[in-house]
Parts: sequence; structure tokens; C-alpha cells
Amino acid sequence: LTAYLGECFPGADIDLEAVAPEPDPEAHDFAAREGLGDFAVLKRAVKAFVMGLLFAQARSNLLRLGNPDRMTARERMDWTNLCDWLCNRFGLEDVAPIAEALLRHPALGAMYRRREEVAREIEARGYLTDVFGRTYTIGEQLDGKPVTVRTCLAADAQACEHFVMCAIAVVVMDHEEKSKRSEVAIRLWQYDGFSLWVRKKDRAQMWVNRLRDAFAVGLDDLARLKGCPPIQCSLKVDFDGGLDVV
Repeated sequence: LTAYLGECFPGADIDLEAVAPEPDPEAHDFAAREGLGDFAVLKRAVKAFVMGLLFAQARSNLLRLGNPDRMTARERMDWTNLCDWLCNRFGLEDVAPIAEALLRHPALGAMYRRREEVAREIEARGYLTDVFGRTYTIGEQLDGKPVTVRTCLAADAQACEHFVMCAIAVVVMDHEEKSKRSEVAIRLWQYDGFSLWVRKKDRAQMWVNRLRDAFAVGLDDLARLKGCPPIQCSLKVDFDGGLDVV
């Protein structure tokens, strides 16, 4: 997708293959301050758009790569820096043309159109029941706010994410319950990832493979529940300074 943006804006001042600079705390450009190359910054922009698309962000907010009204002060500063960088490098007044280009991408455009179809189906039905059997009824109160169609869409996306990850948690908890001396434990749960403790380093890869298998089963189960084609996704493992799985 970063390469796709480069193709959409051939005059943009970007080099996706450039080596990231050393961080310069005195630099005016935020990317230079943080030591980020063009690819890393564009990846942030694409991620902001895709996450907004997946979690039911309104089109108006998709076109500005986020909703600053719902951001913390730090998040708003990061968002402003990102948008300023994009406008400067792409020669734009705002980031809407970049978001519109992403919406024209065949895969993302299809995702957006299907999302809006589902939104209309939920609105006509008046409620959504997620994969855990929880029902969200439009107009009812949830955490002091009325449930909307976009509440339902976001809740469904989060439930699907948790459903797949729970397949992994069940394997670990089942092992802990049956073992007198557990080989493995989830030390930090991060919704879309987790930090894993393994007693013996030479057993780490075995556990990664086992949890990858559980993840694949979770994906298959989710696809059956949702009535959709097979879901292509995998676990990324980082062994640097520990064992983090996302």
C-alpha cells in the first residue's frame, strides 16, 4: 500500500527505499527527530486509515486519517505531525486526497463498500449479535452513550479479533491447569498480541508453532461463524529481548 501511494502521487517527495536517518532531537521534522524513514512514516498513515476502516470510523474521519476529537493530547500531536509531514511531502493542503486514493485501491475500496452494506443491514435489523452472542441494540445505552450502527460495527470487529486470540489463550490456560510446573505463560495481554514467557528457551519454538496452530484454528472457526472465505492472517514473533507475539 505504501508503494501504491507512491504510484498515485508520482510527484511526491518520498523515497521508500531510503535508509532511515539517525534520530536528531533538534530537527524540526518529526520523522527526522524520531529517526524514521519515508517508508515508516507512510506505513503509519496507511495503518491509521486501515484501522479506521476496520473499526467503523466515519468516512469524514477516514478522509483525515483519524478523529482528533477522540484523541489524547499525545495522540493528537502525533496525528498533527503525521498530517503535516504528508502534506509537505505530497504537496497537498490536507490529507484527504491520500485517503481518497486509498479508498480507490481495489481491496480497500471493496472493504469499505462491504462495510457500508453491513451497516445498512444492521440499521434495518436494529441490532447486532457478535460472535460471543452479545447483542447490541441500536438506541440502547452502553457505557452512558447510545448504541449506534457504528458502535455495532466496531464491537463486531473487536469481538472477531478477541475470538481468534482466545483460541491461543485457551491452549495456554489448559496447559497451566494440567501441568504441575507450567512451561509457558502469557505475561501481558495486548488485544492484538501478547508477551509470552517460556520456561526453557529450547522449547520456545515448539510453543510458538503450537500457538500458531491454535491461531489458525481460531481463524477457521471465525470464518465458519461469519460465513466468509478463509481468513489469511498469521502470528508475527519477536524474539528480541523476550518473546512477543502479535
